[in-house]
Parts: sequence; C-alpha cells; structure tokens
Amino acid sequence: MTHEPQPSIRVVDGRLMVEGVAATDLAARFGTPLYVHSEAQLRANLSAWQDALAGAWRHGPTRVLAALKANPSIALRRVMNEAGAGCDVFGAAELEIALDAGVEPAMISVNGSTKSPDLIARAVAVGARLTVDSIEELAAAAAEARAQGRRPHVRVRLRPDLTDLTTVSEFTEAERLGDLADAYKPGIPIDELIAALPGLELAALDLAGVHAHLGRHTASAEPFRVHAERLGTLIGRLGVALDGWAPREIDVGGGYSFPGDPTGRALRPAIEEPRSPAEYTAAIADGLGRGLRRAGIEPDGITLEIEPGRAVYGSAGLHLSTVLNVKCQSAPVQRTWVACDSSEVLLSDLSWEHSAWHPICVEPVAGDLVEVDVTGRSCGFDTIAPGVGLPSAIAIGDVIAFLATGAYEEALAGNFNSIPRPASVLVSGRQADLIRRGETARDVRRRDRVPARLRGPARVLGVDHISISVADLDRSLAFYRDLLGLPVRERGLLDPGLVERMTGVPDATVSYADVELGSRVLELLHHSAAQPARPAPQRLLGAGGIHIGLRVDDAEQVHARLVAGGFTPLSAPVLLPDDGSDWSGSRVFYVRDPDGALVEVVERAVEFGVGVVRAGAARPVPDRVADAASP
Repeated sequence: MTHEPQPSIRVVDGRLMVEGVAATDLAARFGTPLYVHSEAQLRANLSAWQDALAGAWRHGPTRVLAALKANPSIALRRVMNEAGAGCDVFGAAELEIALDAGVEPAMISVNGSTKSPDLIARAVAVGARLTVDSIEELAAAAAEARAQGRRPHVRVRLRPDLTDLTTVSEFTEAERLGDLADAYKPGIPIDELIAALPGLELAALDLAGVHAHLGRHTASAEPFRVHAERLGTLIGRLGVALDGWAPREIDVGGGYSFPGDPTGRALRPAIEEPRSPAEYTAAIADGLGRGLRRAGIEPDGITLEIEPGRAVYGSAGLHLSTVLNVKCQSAPVQRTWVACDSSEVLLSDLSWEHSAWHPICVEPVAGDLVEVDVTGRSCGFDTIAPGVGLPSAIAIGDVIAFLATGAYEEALAGNFNSIPRPASVLVSGRQADLIRRGETARDVRRRDRVPARLRGPARVLGVDHISISVADLDRSLAFYRDLLGLPVRERGLLDPGLVERMTGVPDATVSYADVELGSRVLELLHHSAAQPARPAPQRLLGAGGIHIGLRVDDAEQVHARLVAGGFTPLSAPVLLPDDGSDWSGSRVFYVRDPDGALVEVVERAVEFGVGVVRAGAARPVPDRVADAASP
C-alpha cells in the first residue's frame, strides 16, 4: 500500500517536505535513521477527533484523552496539553511521564491491568482519574482513599461481550475480533463485580463512571458501535446493583484507524479503508445512547471520553533512512535488495501487527520503478518492505521515508544486535527541534555490569567527577545553576551511615547536588553536622574542601595496590545501594595523595569500557535549528 502524505507532510516537485523543512535537510542535520514528527499534523489530527466527538455526542461534555503509549515523547505530550487533550496512561512509568510533561492530573486516566499498591497510592495522591481493573484494585483504591483522607476519582473498567462478532481481526490470519476481544485481559467481568459489591466499602470513593476499550482490530466503525451499545447495557446492570447509581462519565477507549494506517496490510493488502473521526464517533454515540436508554439511563449530562493513540499520532510521523547498499541477483531468482540503515526492530509493527509500508524517495531519483526488497541492517530476516517499487537509479546515500510511523514505532523500538535507537525530531513550520537524542553505543551498554573477576588488570580510566564542599547549597546552586545555566542532574541527602563508612566521619549530615559539566559532573556537598567525636581529616567535608574523583575499573585491586604501596585509605571500597541513581552499584573509597590532597576512587557499575559514538546520532546540532528550505 502506498501511504498518501498528509497535508503537513507532502511531496512538492518531487521533494518530501515536513511542513516548511525538506526531509533531506533533516537527514543531513540530524543523521539517520530518524523519527520525524509534524506538530501541525499532530494538532490537526487531535482537533479532528475533538470536533468529531463534540459533534456526535450532544448529551454532555466530551474529552479526548490521547493514549501516551502510542508515543511517550514528553515534547509531543506538551503539544497535546496545549491543544486541550487529556492523557491515557498505562502503568506507573507512563503516569510519571505524563506528570513530568505537565498534564493536569484530573485529565489523566490511569489504566493498567495489574496495578501495584504503590501505583494506586500515587494516582490517589496526585488526583488522577483511576480506572480500576479488578475487584482487588477497587478494594485497594477504597483502602488508599481512607488512608490518605482523600476521595479519589474512580472509574470501573468493564468487559462488554462481543463474542458473537465474526469480523476477522486485521492483524491476524483468521481469528475473529470477538474471540480476541474476549481473550484480552483488562476489565472486571460484570457477574463477578456485582457479586463482590456487597462486601466492598466504597463510600470513600467518588465512583464517577466506567471504562471499556476495544483494540485496533478493524477499520470498520460498526464493531465500535456494538461495543458502545453493549457497554450501555452493562452500565444499566451496574446501576441496578448500586441502587440506582448512574455514571457522570463514560470512557470508551480507543482502537481507531486513520488514513494511511499500515496495520494488517502485510496480511491482507485489500482490507477495509479506515473511517473518518466523524464516522467513528457517530457510531459510538449512537450505540452508547441506544444502550443506555435500553437500560433505563438517560444520557443527558453524561461526559463521553475516548482514548485514541494511533489515530492521533500515526499520520503525524515518518521515519527517514539512508540507503547503504543496492545488491542484485539474477539467479536462481531475480532479486534486488535495497539495504538501508534502519531495521525491523525500529519499525516493530512489522511483526507486532503485520504492518506494511511502501517507502518513498525524499528527493527525485531517476529511472522507472522496479520491484525491490527494502531491507534493514540487523542479522534478522529484516525485510522492511518486500516487493515494493523504487526508482531503478536508487543508490547508496539516497534517503527514503516510511510514512505513518508516528504511533508505536519509536515506543516499541528495540536494541537487537545492539543497534542504538534513533533520535526523534519535531518540525514546526520552518523550525526543527531535537526532542529525543539518538542513543550511542555506550548508552546501549550502560546497564551492563561486569564482575571484577572477568575484567583483567585494574586501570584508571580518567577523571570521574569534581567535588566542592560548600557552605550553602542553595547559594551555590544559585551561582552554578541559575547564573551559569548548568543543569542539575540530582539533588538529595546522603545516608549518614554511608558517609561514615566511606570517610570515617560519624553522624555526618551531608546534602548534595550533582551539576552537569558536559561529560563530567560537579558534585556540590554541604556538611551541616555537629563536630565529629574524633578529628576529621582537614577539609574533608567542611566548606572549601575539594577532592579529585578518579574513575577506575576495579576498586578492590586499586585499594590493595595503594595499601601495598604504603598508603592508608580512609575505608575499604564501599558498595553504594542500587537505588536507580547514576551511583547505583558503584564502589567508592577515599585516600590522600602524598601531599594530602583527597582523592575519591570510583568504580562505576553503570557502564564498562569506552563507547564508540554512532555516526550521526551524537552529531553536534543546535537544540533549535532554523531551516531555510522553501515550502
């Protein structure tokens, strides 16, 4: 299938333009492979769904809660905020991303089929909409509400019965939509919920409404109408069980398609074309209204919510890749492979949902169209686009584009063959912003931890950080952060017991801030404890004290070497707790050099060896790039 470019992503005189910027210029500035997003198209897609829903549901307010899982970029989420969208999040990590992105908690729908007690407590504490997915979660939310003295906004996720629907799911060979929808785990079975209600204490909850979701199985609107209608029937049963309760809001989830949607087209190229937002929302509104009235519930005043992800983000994105090789074979079967620097692991819906893309050249290339297989650079089969037509003169260095990749492709990208994940760029008019840097080979290895017995002879790898003891941490941050503009990576309070084990200073109260200095860190330390019981080494923790941090690959070996050489370190190497910070699992000790200068020896656990920067990924580019390309 050839994906037609959207209005903000279009071909002008043979050149692919993303708003006012040529795709070839984006590739040159930021490197490839590269994810690219159009802000104007993203806003237009969202607006179309907002307008359609408001036009279809005349009974009450409407909200579009765009699904964060489709694209968790904080920059794109901030665009959604400005455009008035709420946010569907699945699990604890996505909730924190939404909060970091500035989403108003009351506009967040917290989903997830196995919520931890910590996630439920967090959702209650910040005031998000909590969509409970089991009887246990409902009870836990009530208990948390009583513990916090809050009245959380809760919706119950239900499971409409669609098992009689025979429509074949578009990303399977032959499985029926109804069977797959029933096998999908989220939601509380209505019979079990009604049976459990008498034993639950729900007075502490604001039971505001219900939620149900039908995944992306079909481009047709009819199953969504049936889904909404049967949800209305379940709401009626729940209302009876709750003595006349009626919802203030109903969230019918997402799962909608969009023009150019590649889902399922590798299995069946001729599947049904997607409906418009107006057609989907009209079907939903009609079905839900009918179901509610049949259940004896008047829909007037009820808020209707939807949670599209793919349909909002999908057509606003594209993926750029550079041709690395063109290889031809005449026998036994005539073939031409166009190998590019992307991979199936960077366009994961190839396997997840049998998506099919037809890449296009971003600049005019001579020659008639010939059939080729576009392949990637992993050792897998890695045929990204089999049997597609590209110009016969396509050659090494040409840039190709895969359209409609704005949803899920970056979110699902992996590191097979240790391939670093690409950068992501947002285009707005004639400007291009780097919104997510490309990974380097070092980034891919950062989680590796090599036991000392496997490393070989110890060696000093270089300066790890610079540390200054300060009299007033806020005053120092006002200088380094506020005046000099250096970002603060972390700030906190050190464990006094940990400080004593490393330095020999008991009862130390030490607060710190790690300030980024390019490739190194400036560590600001403030010591505010009473005088230690025994004299501390001069200027170890007091104002004005400075020490040098040296990075090594085996702290134990270096410690033993120093002792053998006549030096007395202040402690044995101390293993720092694995708390998720940059220091997790590091080994640290202090020693004085012959002249009394304090040296901290650091064996980092988060990375091993010296990484090689991937070409293009770490290329120096300004955060905001003005592009002079003609629209």
